Amino acid sequence: MAIISRELTLKYPDVFNYTSIKEDYIRKDTDSPFWLVNTNKLIGRVDGVNGLKTGYCSFSGYNITLHMTQNGMSLISVVFGYKDSKTRNSESLALLRYGFSNYELKTLIKKDTILETIDSPLYKYPINILTKDNISLLVKKNQNVDYSYDYEYCIDNNILHLPKDKNLNVQMEPEIALRCILEYENNKVINIKPVKFCAFNDASVRNDKTASKISQKKNFSTGSKGLGNEIEIDKFSTGGICDNYSLVSFLQSKDEFIRYGECAKLSGYSYFYQKLLEWIKDKLNTQQDYAVLENLSNILKDANYPKEMIITIGATRYEEAGKNRYLQPGDICYVVAFDHTKFNLDTITNAIKSGSQLPSDVSVLRQEVR
Repeated sequence: MAIISRELTLKYPDVFNYTSIKEDYIRKDTDSPFWLVNTNKLIGRVDGVNGLKTGYCSFSGYNITLHMTQNGMSLISVVFGYKDSKTRNSESLALLRYGFSNYELKTLIKKDTILETIDSPLYKYPINILTKDNISLLVKKNQNVDYSYDYEYCIDNNILHLPKDKNLNVQMEPEIALRCILEYENNKVINIKPVKFCAFNDASVRNDKTASKISQKKNFSTGSKGLGNEIEIDKFSTGGICDNYSLVSFLQSKDEFIRYGECAKLSGYSYFYQKLLEWIKDKLNTQQDYAVLENLSNILKDANYPKEMIITIGATRYEEAGKNRYLQPGDICYVVAFDHTKFNLDTITNAIKSGSQLPSDVSVLRQEVR
């Protein structure tokens, strides 16, 4: 009943035009008008109660589904099995009052926030992907947790948005992203299967002295990260497609074009294939909230144990020109994952510099810095 009520009220809020009526005529303008009284006796007596359904049957007793709204937050309570309607009503209302007294909504992402900007062949201007409503999380009152960085959506595959604080220095971090399928047993990750990979920019703030967690230095705006086009993985082990791929990055401005990060083979990473997956699985299951780290098990729980996850790995070392080169508005970042058995580094460099189209089996991320 709770799930049905939630779906009904979220998708068809006009239902409250009827469920919140205390009493009224049916067939008022006919020869046989009928005066109908709402069997929900809390309507009109308790502020915020606006529905939804009362009932009785022999095997479940008196039951009621109540919907109540206070200060922009709505709660639903469902009770069954009471011997009379008075007790049913008081117990259901007590549940709602407990909820409003002990919980509140924290807004994580506000309505009309730009999550991503995409290009469409059907429209000549970039299209902004916005949140239709506020995205909120139900938390206990007075819970002293900063959600501003833990839950902010931060991926924009076209634009890298610098922090609002102009004194913060940001660098590109070229990495490989793995799109993985997760399997769980008793709320523990038991298997990670990479199915696609691509170029990734894990841009980071270098001089934020107020940051207590790594995530605060990583998630600094609604566009601090970006993904290139994804490539299918045949098998994530020696002999698979990743054996043949290398990662490189470039930075372009009106005055310069530099190789930002070293060109590195994926197979040269010290942690890769099964060794990497075992390490990630262990961290997801056991990492605690300590120093700059966070409890990953709790994050998985808060996300309702997602079946799919983007995991990024292996930031390359910077070239000499990139070591102290912080991003500025107008810069263009490139991260490229390419098959080094088909293309050499000079070919990739010249293609990026000239703006030439590369085939789909080369993963290219291009972000304009703003």
